[in-house]
Amino acid sequence: MGNAGHLKYSDVVQLNRKLVLIYNWIYIFSYISRIAIQKYVLGGDNAGRGIFVMSILALLINLPKIVKFFFNNARPACQLWLWLTAFSFVNSMIMGYTWKDGFIFYVRENFTEPLVFLMVATCMLREHQTKTLTVMLSSLLFFIAIGIFKTDFSTSYRGRYLNDDIGNFLPLFAVPTILVASMLRQKEVIKKSFIPIVILAFVSILLCATRKAFAAILIILAAYMLGRINMKKASHVTLLITMIVVTYVGLTFVMENTVLGERFSGSFKEQEEVFPLVSDPVANKVLNGLVGDRAVMYYYGTKLFLEHPVNGVGLLNYSKETGERIRIHSEYIVQLCENGIIGFALLVAFIAVVLHQLMNAEMRQETHKIVIGGFLAMLVIDFTAWTYCSDYAMVVYAVVLATLYPKTKTVDITAEEKEDEENSNSEQ
Repeated sequence: MGNAGHLKYSDVVQLNRKLVLIYNWIYIFSYISRIAIQKYVLGGDNAGRGIFVMSILALLINLPKIVKFFFNNARPACQLWLWLTAFSFVNSMIMGYTWKDGFIFYVRENFTEPLVFLMVATCMLREHQTKTLTVMLSSLLFFIAIGIFKTDFSTSYRGRYLNDDIGNFLPLFAVPTILVASMLRQKEVIKKSFIPIVILAFVSILLCATRKAFAAILIILAAYMLGRINMKKASHVTLLITMIVVTYVGLTFVMENTVLGERFSGSFKEQEEVFPLVSDPVANKVLNGLVGDRAVMYYYGTKLFLEHPVNGVGLLNYSKETGERIRIHSEYIVQLCENGIIGFALLVAFIAVVLHQLMNAEMRQETHKIVIGGFLAMLVIDFTAWTYCSDYAMVVYAVVLATLYPKTKTVDITAEEKEDEENSNSEQ
C-alpha cells in the first residue's frame, strides 16, 4: 500500500526515455523547418538563438549515444565526416575567417549546429526509423508549404523566383523530401499521399527554376522505381514503359514551357565568357555549359588552390581573395580551394567509403536503391552548391548513415519494424 502512490524506478526511466524521444523529434522538426519558423511563425529570432539552444540541449541529452556511435565504434564514414569538420574548423582558426556576424555565429552556422543535427538525427533514425522519417517528412512539407504560400504567383507557373527570404532553399529542400517520402512509401507508411508529395516537390522546383534540384529528384525517383521494378513480371515491365513515356512527356513540357527548361538549354548556348577549365576546347565548352555561371568559381577556385595547395585559403575566404561577392557554389571547389588538398582528400575519402559500403551493404532492394539514389543526388548537387553545412544535405546524410550502419546486421524491413514496435511497447 505504501508503494502504491510512488513511481517505480523503471517507470521513471521509461518516462525519461519518452521525454527524450519527444524532445528529439521536436528538435528535428524545428531544425529542418527553422528558416520558415523564424521568419514566418515566430516573426523574429532571425539570429537563430532558439535553435542554437535546442541544439546544445539535444547534444547533451544524446551524448552517450552520439559518443558510442560516432566515436567509439569503427564506422569509417562517420569518422571521416568528423575529421573533415574538425579540420575545417582548425583550418579556419589558422587562416582566419570572413563572417560579418562574428565568431560565435560563424562557428554555430558552419560547424556546431549542422554537426549536432547530423549526429542526433542519425542516432534517432537508427533506433526509431519510421517515426523519425515521419517527423522529417512533416517538417519538410511544412517548409515547402510555407515557401509556396509566400510565393509571388504573378510570375505564373513558368517560375523564377520566390521571395528573397526562403529563396533557393525551397527547391533544394524538395530533394530530402523525395528521399524521405520514398523511404516511407516502401515501408507502406504513406501510399496515396506519395504522388501528391512528388507533385508538390516538382512545383517548388519549377517555381524557382532550380536545375540541380530538378536533376537530383529525378535521380532519387529513378532509383525508387528501379528498386520496385521486377523485370520478370510483365505488369512491372508495362509500368516501367509507362513511367518512361510519362517522364519523357513531362520533361518535354518542362523544357519547352518553363524558365527551368530555358535555363537548361541556355546553359549550352554561347556564354559571355568561357573559362579554361580543361584543355580540350570541346570538352571545355560542355563543362562550362554544365556548371553555368559557377564556371568562374571553378576557374578562380582552382587557381587559388594552386597558390595554397596544402590547406587552402580557409573556409569562406574565397570571396575575400577574389573580390567575388558570393561564396563558392560547389562543395568540391569549397574543399579544394578553401581547405586545400587535405580537406578535398577527406571529402573524396568520405564519398568513396560511403559508395563502397553502400554497394556492399545487405539490405532490402528498395531501400538499397533509394539510399544510393539519395547519395548520388547529393553528389550531383555538390557540383553547383556548397553542402557541408546545409540543412537539406544533413537530412540526406543522416538517412544514408543510419541506413548504412543499422542497429541490426541487415536492414530487413519486417525485422526493423518489429524492433521499432517492441521499443515503443517497452516504453509504454
